[in-house]
Amino acid sequence: MTGPGNRGSVAGAGGTTTSGRANGPLVPAATNLLAGTAQPLVVAEGLQRRYVLRQRLLDALLGRPAPVIRAVDGVDLSIESSEILALVGESGSGKTTLGKVLTLLEPPSGGRLVVGGEEVSGLRGPALKAYRRRVQLVFQDPYESLDPRHTVFQTVGEPLRVHHIGAPLERRDRVVEILEMVELRPAADFLFRYPHELSGGQRQRVAIARALVLHPQFIVADEPVSMVDASVRAGIMNTLRRLRRDLALTAVFITHDLAAARYMSDRIAIMYLGRIVEVGLTEALIRRPMHPYTRLLIAAVPVPDPRARRQRVTVAGEPPNPLAIPAGCRFHPRCPMAEAICRAEDPPLRHLGDGRWSACHFAEQVPATAPAPGP
Repeated sequence: MTGPGNRGSVAGAGGTTTSGRANGPLVPAATNLLAGTAQPLVVAEGLQRRYVLRQRLLDALLGRPAPVIRAVDGVDLSIESSEILALVGESGSGKTTLGKVLTLLEPPSGGRLVVGGEEVSGLRGPALKAYRRRVQLVFQDPYESLDPRHTVFQTVGEPLRVHHIGAPLERRDRVVEILEMVELRPAADFLFRYPHELSGGQRQRVAIARALVLHPQFIVADEPVSMVDASVRAGIMNTLRRLRRDLALTAVFITHDLAAARYMSDRIAIMYLGRIVEVGLTEALIRRPMHPYTRLLIAAVPVPDPRARRQRVTVAGEPPNPLAIPAGCRFHPRCPMAEAICRAEDPPLRHLGDGRWSACHFAEQVPATAPAPGP
């Protein structure tokens, strides 16, 4: 097994090697840090999702291999029961694809996925349908994820009907209960409304209710507040935090916003070009990043206090073409700390102690960035 992000077998200075089953857990399990259970609820090992693109005719005639996008490229990850893990990265980092693989909306191209002690990577047919009852996804865009022809009652109650749960009156009671929980009150006023009669924030609350109505083991929330007005984002995040407390909710919170990740999560995993480059407890990672990419993401968050001073940190260029991933460290073309070793050797994800993991040859030398972004 490898460390909590990428497959590798190199020991770095000041860290623990990530190769070999004998070296400990494949992920920075929250067990030792967050009073979680001995067995993580979700364990991904070497998870991959590849997309083979259509070849040009000339390339096919010349026998050239078809181009491949490695959207998720050997990710190891664990999620403790009742934990919220934030998955953070730029657009194109692979975080949304990873979320879809965790819910099996996209089948993994390789690796293993274990949920509740059960290997689920190859599920098909009725077994896959049963898995969908246990795991739910909250989509990013509430304007696209709700069927405009269905009322709120039909939308939220559909999973109960599909999985043959309860009699009609029981389903109605369950829908009313979950609408109240997501703060669509009084629920009776919303049951027979259509999406066009709802605000963006109300639509997203309906989407959250639909995901929770089956009492899933865990949910993946893909940028759940990015498409709603700033004035309602805090309200939705507060609702999610309360649901986490009341329902002991386990979740992956996908976002590009480190301030939102800090507010919502117990741990943060930073993703870049299909791989996880840093993992740590939320406050520790925000206050002391140990990967240059994490530091740049933190520095990009605006500070509302005009008196606060922050060292200017810049990043060169755009992320590389995913069809031409650079050799060595994937971040080295944009990294202000890059050295010759970064261009030659792909750094493994090293355990740096206290639940911190970083895929950087110079993790211990990454300067701190202050002040940290607030929630």
